Amino acid sequence: MDGNLLYLYLKKKIRSILIDKNSSHRTYAITSLNLIKCHPFYLSKFKYLLNLNDSLLIYLREFFYFLKFFHYFSEKQINLKKGSFKNIFVSHFMSKDQKLNNDPNFNINSRSFCIYLNHTYLKREKINQYKNNTIILSRRLKILEELNLIKSQIIERKRLLKLFKKSKDFFYRTIAAESISPSTLTNLRIARQINKIVKFYGPKNLISTYEGYSWEKLIFFNANINLKKCNTYGYIPGLILKNYGSNVIKYKPEYYPNKILVSGETTKLKLNKIKYLKKKVSVLGTIKNFPKKYKLKRKINNNIMVIPEGIISEIKLFLQFIESKKLDKKIKFIIRLHPILKNNKKIINKIEKLPNCKLSFNDLAYDLERTKYVLFRGSNMVVNCINN
Repeated sequence: MDGNLLYLYLKKKIRSILIDKNSSHRTYAITSLNLIKCHPFYLSKFKYLLNLNDSLLIYLREFFYFLKFFHYFSEKQINLKKGSFKNIFVSHFMSKDQKLNNDPNFNINSRSFCIYLNHTYLKREKINQYKNNTIILSRRLKILEELNLIKSQIIERKRLLKLFKKSKDFFYRTIAAESISPSTLTNLRIARQINKIVKFYGPKNLISTYEGYSWEKLIFFNANINLKKCNTYGYIPGLILKNYGSNVIKYKPEYYPNKILVSGETTKLKLNKIKYLKKKVSVLGTIKNFPKKYKLKRKINNNIMVIPEGIISEIKLFLQFIESKKLDKKIKFIIRLHPILKNNKKIINKIEKLPNCKLSFNDLAYDLERTKYVLFRGSNMVVNCINN
């Protein structure tokens, strides 16, 4: 089954689970019920799950999940200070070099509070936070809260096992196993902390990036149900591709934000064609990778800018291509890593060992000046490159 057909098949299967009358926040927390986009990286894990039709292998997978869960480490919990904020933003801390007073997605003023998901291996107490209107979430909760999370998801596992026994469809069996996966529990940890913060400050607006992840649905659900005076906004920072991701797949309405914010008119026009999203979509604009035209003093060369997404398998694919014997070794590749991988030592070491590769942390304008071509698969930065 090719990528597009697999995507459409999975979309139908996942939707049937999410809109089921018995589905709950426990169901929406399951990572494997998210089709982020029709990309080989995201589809590969589903191919593996669809081929899992051996009960013993699935039980072993669940046993591995339990071992991962009990590999517990403590981390300093969030501590909230009294204050009044009109807006709460949810964004991402992706690299130890990232400055929290210069968010890559939103312009945040002193009247607003910003919550950051920690995508690094640094403990939150080792990250310098900026003033009193930012907070980085913990990667672990207190031990009793952690036990409550796994207890809650075991209930969901039992429900999905009943569906499996009734239908004999192994997809339900694999999703039952995924209901206790480490990534599913991470979604619940994130949502629990954000919900606590939103309840504490009671903002007028909750604005979060909106890319199709489980925790997004959970925080919008909580605010929509429990905070009637709070408006919820989901911001799609990039471009919408041909096959829309799980942020716009139809599911229960209470898990959607009140409004979907997008970076441009093209995305708005695409989403407005979907009946259940019409009148929900507004253009916010973007401060991320803005397709600005620079005044370049370009030197004629054959250098190639490489802009992989924040996916390790994609970087490996590019590096295999660059190492190909068919390529002229005189060609130089300038590689710009996604922020989430800027501190990945294995990837950096691999790039630095290649004689015709150079890792760049320069401004985009500088790299545009010294490159003639761009190599990409799905990065939105290609818009900047084409514009120049």
